[in-house]
Amino acid sequence: MELAQYDISQATHRLSCRHQICRNGVDYEMACIVLGKTKSGNLKIIVFGKRNWKNKEHIKQIRYVPQYRVFKANR
Repeated sequence: MELAQYDISQATHRLSCRHQICRNGVDYEMACIVLGKTKSGNLKIIVFGKRNWKNKEHIKQIRYVPQYRVFKANR
């Protein structure tokens, strides 16, 4: 499937993120879909949104992240 065919309503997992500014930081989560696992052990995911900004859920991109940052979403 192409990236355009995925929608945030299909998200099954959450990506744990942190925006760090000097000593201060903000923890937040982003909706994502796990596509697979790489040889190095990272997960290939489609993540929805841009940082913790509101009304940016339509933005999506493919990212490779460590497994410990992704967890099952509560429905």
